[in-house]
Amino acid sequence: MIESKFFTKLDIIRNSILEFTEELIDVNRHTAESILDTLLTVGCFILVRKSVLYLISHKEMSLGRLLAVKKAFTTSMGILLFLILIRIWIEDQKTMINFLGLVGAGLAIALQDMIKCFAGWVYIIARRPFSTGDRIQIGDTQGDVIDIGAWKFTINEINEWAGLDQSTGRIIHIPNSQLLTKHVANYTAEFAYIWNEMSFTITFESNWQKTIKLMEKVCDLHVRKFTEKEAQELRHSSKKYMLVYTKLTPIVYTKVKDNGVLVSLRYLVKPRERRFSEDKMWQSILNAIEKNEDISLAYNTLRIHQEQHDPKLLGGIPNNRSIFK
Repeated sequence: MIESKFFTKLDIIRNSILEFTEELIDVNRHTAESILDTLLTVGCFILVRKSVLYLISHKEMSLGRLLAVKKAFTTSMGILLFLILIRIWIEDQKTMINFLGLVGAGLAIALQDMIKCFAGWVYIIARRPFSTGDRIQIGDTQGDVIDIGAWKFTINEINEWAGLDQSTGRIIHIPNSQLLTKHVANYTAEFAYIWNEMSFTITFESNWQKTIKLMEKVCDLHVRKFTEKEAQELRHSSKKYMLVYTKLTPIVYTKVKDNGVLVSLRYLVKPRERRFSEDKMWQSILNAIEKNEDISLAYNTLRIHQEQHDPKLLGGIPNNRSIFK
């Protein structure tokens, strides 16, 4: 009995609102009902969206996961709202199907770029080439992914004029369609470390064996040592893509060049620690070279030797002169 009275009052209120709408904007009863249902539906969706997003924000999860869940929920709510609004305004099922077909064909022609962007977003969701927080390179642009949307993803740019993986401060918005035409390199997914190399040249007169031992000491001082468990995890991750890394410890290589012996140091480092790592290691390398007189850095030189000629023809220039630069 109470429920019957409640719904009766709701009907009275609804009819009053409909009559007011008809008089206010001069429309028929069907249009007035569609307008009222649209406003109520949109209002309910806004309320539900805010409530659910509030609850999601208080869940314990990583920032990247939180942003991904919010984006997926908001996009799903938008699609559902669009379908409900179509159902409100187009009651006949056949008419609605024809309408959706015409709209779909028109959008496919007029919004090709948008469709490609949406296809790129589906690719991101399905294949997971990267996620929020990953460091990536797409084409010539590098940076950390800070947002992923249905039409574009956003990165915090690195390198350019800053150099060596440092942030430039610029925020780059990249259409998802770029994923369909350009290669994507991920610095952090699956394998959390990258190989970094540092090279310098010493003179032929330098003690290259001693240099190698000094480099090994520098590595012991600054390069992170992996536990057996961590090494197994790294090898397991690398095997997913048939990456064969039999040696995870630092390696020192030598090579003879025109102006001396090239010494190269190769080691594993986290992508975001590369510049800090190189700075510390270069300081140690320069200090070690300074303390050892039998090790000298090589640099390009030019030597000009003048053969002996008749002084009269040379205008009094001394014979057998060498000039160094």
